[in-house]
Amino acid sequence: MERSNQAVDVSDGVSAASPGAAVAAKSGTLSVSTDPSPLVFTIFDHSMTAVAQGVSPEQVQLPPGLYMVRVPRAGHPDLIQLAWVVSNATRSVRLSDSAPNIFSSWTSAFFRQVDEKLRKLPPLPTPGAALSLERPEATREQFWIRFRKLTGWSVSEPVEPVRFSTRYVQDKTIIEVTNPVRRVIFAQVARPSLPTVNVAIPLGGTSRPGRCDLVVSVGEDLLQAHVRLATEWANSALQYMTQGYLEEAKQLINSLKANEPSGLGGLVNKLFSRFEDPAASLVPRYLGLRTGEDTFINTIGQQFLDSFQQELSDALVIGAELAARERQYKLAAQKILNIRPGAVPLFTEGFSLLIHRLRELIDLDDEEPPPPTQRLEEGQIEKLKELMRAVSRWAPFLNLNSPTVTFRGDDLAAPDGKENRATPAVTEGWTSIPGPPAA
Repeated sequence: MERSNQAVDVSDGVSAASPGAAVAAKSGTLSVSTDPSPLVFTIFDHSMTAVAQGVSPEQVQLPPGLYMVRVPRAGHPDLIQLAWVVSNATRSVRLSDSAPNIFSSWTSAFFRQVDEKLRKLPPLPTPGAALSLERPEATREQFWIRFRKLTGWSVSEPVEPVRFSTRYVQDKTIIEVTNPVRRVIFAQVARPSLPTVNVAIPLGGTSRPGRCDLVVSVGEDLLQAHVRLATEWANSALQYMTQGYLEEAKQLINSLKANEPSGLGGLVNKLFSRFEDPAASLVPRYLGLRTGEDTFINTIGQQFLDSFQQELSDALVIGAELAARERQYKLAAQKILNIRPGAVPLFTEGFSLLIHRLRELIDLDDEEPPPPTQRLEEGQIEKLKELMRAVSRWAPFLNLNSPTVTFRGDDLAAPDGKENRATPAVTEGWTSIPGPPAA
C-alpha cells in the first residue's frame, strides 16, 4: 500500500487544503520528523485543541501560532515539543529520545497537568493580523445529520437517543458521537445536491456506550465524513495499518501487551477491554490476520468469546477467514451464515473480506475442489448466495479509504449514490449543523 504525502485527516485534524485563499496566504508549514520513524503524531494549538494528525516524516499546513507536537508511545514516555509556525515559511520540529523534550508524560494524570498549563497560555502575537483556527459562524457550510441502524438486510430504523456534540477546527466539523446501543449504527450526513454519506459508528460495550469522533468536511461541492476511534492506541495502530506500516502497528500493540499485568489480572483486563471496547479490540485481530501471525488454532480462545458477541459481525468474518485459510470450509461457511441480518461489519476491511470469502466459498467446487469432508451442502451454498446478494448492494458505493464502513446513498438499506433533491426535513429526524447564524 502506497503512503500518502499528506497528513492523515482525523476527527480534529486539519487538511492541507485551507478554507479559503485568505487562509492559505497566511498559513505556514510545520515539518515534523521523529527518531525512530515513522511514528504517529498529533498537533495541538495553544488551547490544546488537536488540529492535525499524521505519520512522520510529514509536512502540515497550519495558521501562524504556537503549537505542541505530541508522539504517544506505548510503554515509553511521550515525545512532546513546542513549535512556532510563521506565515509563508517552513519550520521544522524533530522529536526523539535524545532531543530536549519540552514536556514528557506517560501517565494520563501528568498529561492532564500539561494540558492545564498550555490552556493558560495566551495566544502569541503574530507578524500580521491574528488568524483564528475557527471560521466565523456565518461562513460555515450547513449540513444535516441523523442516526439509523439496520435491523435487516433491507430494513433500517432510527436510533434514539444518540448524544453528540460539535466543535470546529478550520474547515472541519468534529462531532463527538455516543452510541447507546450494542450494535453498529450509522451516522447519515446530508446536504442538498450531494449524495448522503453514511458512516459506521462503533458499537457500545457491555456497560458503557461506544464513542468516537466523526469528522465532517463540507464545501459547496464537497461532503466527506470519516471516523476516528476514541481509543488512542487503536486509532494510531489503525492509521499505521491504513498506510501499510504493519511492523510499526505491531510494535505499538506488542508494547501494550508487554505492559499488561500477568496472570489472572491480565486475563481479566483482556476480557474487560474486549467487551467494553469492542472496536479497539478488533484492531490487533485485523493486524494478526494481515501479518499471518494469527491462525485458526492460536485464536481458538478469541473465537470462543465471539459466540458471546453475536452483534459483532467483524469477529465472525475474521474467524471465517482463518478457518478458510486452514481449508476448513464448512466451518468458515457456518461462521459467515451466523452473521445476523443487517449486521454489516464495522470496519471496511471486514466488509471487503466478507465479500471476498463469500465469492470463494460459492465458487469453491469450481475453483479448487475441497476434500470430500469439506464440501458444502447445497443448502449452505444457496444461503451463501442469498447473503451475497444482500451485502452486494453496498459494495458499489463503498469508500475503501475510510476506516469504518462508509458509503453513499440516502436509503441506508438500499444505497444508490444519487444526490439529494431537497433539504433534509426535521420531521424525518434530521438535525441541522450548524444552525442558522445568529442575527
